[in-house]
Amino acid sequence: MAHTATKLPACANCHYTFPPDRPNEFCPRCGQQNHELSLSAGHVLEETLEGLFHFDGKVFRTAKLLLFKPGELTKRFLEGKRMPYVPLPAP
Repeated sequence: MAHTATKLPACANCHYTFPPDRPNEFCPRCGQQNHELSLSAGHVLEETLEGLFHFDGKVFRTAKLLLFKPGELTKRFLEGKRMPYVPLPAP
């Protein structure tokens, strides 16, 4: 989730007060991340699509090669270069 670098003075979840000289990244009491959310309309739309369809860079990278250079995608899979692409369906 996108967020700004702004640290909160107290945990939004359990209200633990962070020491002013040492703002923590995570609350030591409950473990919640300490940051102020930055929610723009574009970010909300992006997170919604991600949640519904689980799209990420792999989908677009795979689709681009599959549509325009299908032989290249096959070649890369056979060479073992599979991490940047959507995995093949299990048989």
